[in-house]
Amino acid sequence: MKHSNGLQNGRRHASLPPIRGLIATQAALIALLVVAASAQAGTMHVYSCHTPTGTPVGVHGWSHTAGLDRGQAFSDCENGPYGALYVRAGGRPLPETVSWAFSAVADTSIIGFAAAACLRSFTVDSGPIGVAGLGWPNALPLRSAQGGPWTSKGEVGCHGGSSYWADVRNTFQRSVPPVPSVHFTAACLVQCSLPVQASVEIASFRADIRDDQAPLVSQVRGALASNLSHAGRESVDFDVSDRGVGAYRAVVEARLLGKGNWLTLSTVPIGHGRVSCRELDVTAHPYEFDHPQPCPLTLSGARVEFETDSLPQGEHDFRVTVEDASGNRTPVITARKFLAKEPPGSATPALTAAPRNLMLRVEGAARRSLPKSEPFRLRGSLTEIDGRPLAGATLTVRSRPFVPKANLATGDWSVVGQVITGPDGRFDARIPAGDSRTVQVMREAGDGLAAVAAHADVIVPAQVTASARATRIRNGQSAVFTGRVRGPIPAGGVLVALEVREPGRWIPVATTRRWVRTNATGRFRLAYRFRRTFQPSTYRFRVVAADDSAFTYSRGVSRTIDVQVRP
Repeated sequence: MKHSNGLQNGRRHASLPPIRGLIATQAALIALLVVAASAQAGTMHVYSCHTPTGTPVGVHGWSHTAGLDRGQAFSDCENGPYGALYVRAGGRPLPETVSWAFSAVADTSIIGFAAAACLRSFTVDSGPIGVAGLGWPNALPLRSAQGGPWTSKGEVGCHGGSSYWADVRNTFQRSVPPVPSVHFTAACLVQCSLPVQASVEIASFRADIRDDQAPLVSQVRGALASNLSHAGRESVDFDVSDRGVGAYRAVVEARLLGKGNWLTLSTVPIGHGRVSCRELDVTAHPYEFDHPQPCPLTLSGARVEFETDSLPQGEHDFRVTVEDASGNRTPVITARKFLAKEPPGSATPALTAAPRNLMLRVEGAARRSLPKSEPFRLRGSLTEIDGRPLAGATLTVRSRPFVPKANLATGDWSVVGQVITGPDGRFDARIPAGDSRTVQVMREAGDGLAAVAAHADVIVPAQVTASARATRIRNGQSAVFTGRVRGPIPAGGVLVALEVREPGRWIPVATTRRWVRTNATGRFRLAYRFRRTFQPSTYRFRVVAADDSAFTYSRGVSRTIDVQVRP
């Protein structure tokens, strides 16, 4: 049974108005402006209107031709899965060219893009009155909307209804020479007084932004930068400025005992004072945002704190860098020798042999995800540096909250329990269910052995319970869903939304508000009114809880809820 034919699309311009004397051949015009730029450095992805999975995002960086009224150009991208950037040509006495343009900020350029769109124009018996093509200034079009592999009966995209991002046939992408902007243009040629000659609807857009400028760092101060040896929690403060996309985060790295590869010990967001400076995490690309300049250009007193006791006692290579939102890096603390001391109170008495260093390993990825909040096991091994197992050692397991959105561990450590290594030096610790945490396994210094620690970040999805007040309703009535997101709930609540199942995928539902915040206890209420279900249908819904920069869970979903609707 079809699960989506009755959902209202919510578009104010879901289809073009009828035009007397026009034939419904369709096309459109895309024009791209090109300006030369310098060699490539960092690259950032900027999403607009919707991500490729249909999540609504902003329209920062977009502008349309000046002087257009609401009927000619508008954005309703916030209107659930059916929103778009829309522009049309026609309804005026003279020929015109109108457009939506996405622009990169100063000192950056666009080197590629992907767009899911619907591009249309119309013809009369005598020929086209709109035009379509993809090309460069002062060059012939690379594609014509009157034919070619991107067109069918003069149409570009427009497959599958108004949520054009959901059909790959509507998506096209290009690598381009460095350009300052991308223009989606509709042009009227003749008979321009008729209502619509050409139109463009952009449902999803991704710009690949290149930034050639690394951040500038000054006024570096603090124990982490100045001390010759280190113990306990230390910090470094610094000022940073950037040209282009803005300062994003600091990265702490080390080569243990001066050997092997550089290991990332922690990443510390420094630009999260701006909401746009939070990575979208759409794909595996590490720099994805919804703004062409997502992060602040200047920061005074940025701080990085680091638990130096997480490193084994000994001399390591150590460095701290700051990244902009495209991945350009500048040293805050240049690579140097880093002497990690024993924790206070465990110093080796004078005139005794130096403690032996150990190697503590935790099996699996340093960042791992669980399917739900449930107990799990943390396994690993404790050995001498030369690989000999250390049997019978008592290890302490402790944890503290971890925020997946911010990629940051916060708060104080709390002891989970202790575990003893076996004859082969291996350990197996059972960790109780809970929210996302950084779990650390450590051995304190003693018996001629140095202190050592290892950790893993464990990501837990939001725990969402939901139910429908009624599972059998009629067209014209509302399906109401209530439920709760398990805490701890951050100040301001957690964003929740409704999704419906279509064949092969889940899509957002165009409710009155796309996202609703829970109250302080995590409770919520969502509703959707059916207006276009004209035959008995069953819909499958679920509630989605978004991640948040202060929420110790990742994105999570409820169980599915079936609702039967009759005319």
